[in-house]
Amino acid sequence: MPGCAPSSATSWSAGQWWAVDGTHVDIEGRKVTLQDVPTVPYRGEGPGEQCILWEPGGPQFTTGEGITSPYDPEKPGDWNVCEVIAWGNVCLHLLNGEVVLALTNPGYTEGGVARALRSGRIQLQSEGAEVYFRQVEARAVEEIPSRLLRWVPKSSPDEKGFLPLLTGAAASEWAQCGPGGFDLQDGTASARGGMGLWWYRGRQFGNFVLRGEFLQSAEAADSGVFLRFANPGNDPWTAVKGGHEFEIGDPNPENPTWRTGSLYPFKASARANTRPAGEWNTFELVCFGHNYSVRINNEAVTTWTDPERRSGKGFIGLQNYDDGKTVRFRNLRIKELPE
Repeated sequence: MPGCAPSSATSWSAGQWWAVDGTHVDIEGRKVTLQDVPTVPYRGEGPGEQCILWEPGGPQFTTGEGITSPYDPEKPGDWNVCEVIAWGNVCLHLLNGEVVLALTNPGYTEGGVARALRSGRIQLQSEGAEVYFRQVEARAVEEIPSRLLRWVPKSSPDEKGFLPLLTGAAASEWAQCGPGGFDLQDGTASARGGMGLWWYRGRQFGNFVLRGEFLQSAEAADSGVFLRFANPGNDPWTAVKGGHEFEIGDPNPENPTWRTGSLYPFKASARANTRPAGEWNTFELVCFGHNYSVRINNEAVTTWTDPERRSGKGFIGLQNYDDGKTVRFRNLRIKELPE
């Protein structure tokens, strides 16, 4: 959406986020007094004004206050290309091809209940000076472009609200389906034999963030995390055919969808981003509507929208695969997101 503004508009820092009617988002950054940080492009409307400054990789928190960017690639007095990528629970603001803001979990509160902001109208605003717009267009997207994945922040500000799944009472809610199994000791689950499915029968989940760690005893040791499948009974293939799988396997396979971080067999990860065999890797899986994202070792490697909308709610599980190698899991925990 290219637009033009007078040169004085640079003091307003194009690409900002401002709350409307009680909306809120999660942001990485900190609150600053603008007069104390002269490098911030947005200079405010008066002495002592405070604002949230986006700092990629900084502390993440929820806010309903205005957010500004440390970057300002605007071309004063010329046409500027403004883009907003709203995908799943992620929103990226771009100005002339550069990311100037990254947000997650847009939402609002209704009747004391937090709700996800998943759709709405588009508005063009002119405030304080003339602004010209041209070539305004919108289109659906099924993923965030791979070149922008590094800007995607994690999908929960902290560990508040996460349910541990391999310790405490939840540890007794796991059941094996099919051959082989998992050995659970001191919060670490080690796969053996297979191919089978170890699934958490405690409850089903819709929108959620699932975090954990995995270790491959050897390169290309095979396993997976299954998402949103129906009660499998005695058939581990129920999860394969009706849910989705976060692939754990070869970092450099012949078939890209076999790569670790892929949503097998539908969407290949941009890269595995795994550590050498024998070392623990962190992961974060986000299921939001029919949008799926994967982070490995703090970097987003996959985003994908399921065009078939095959699964919106279900159980989660871990795969044990009989390949003579071992995959272990620990610190597995889950947090539901607002519908």
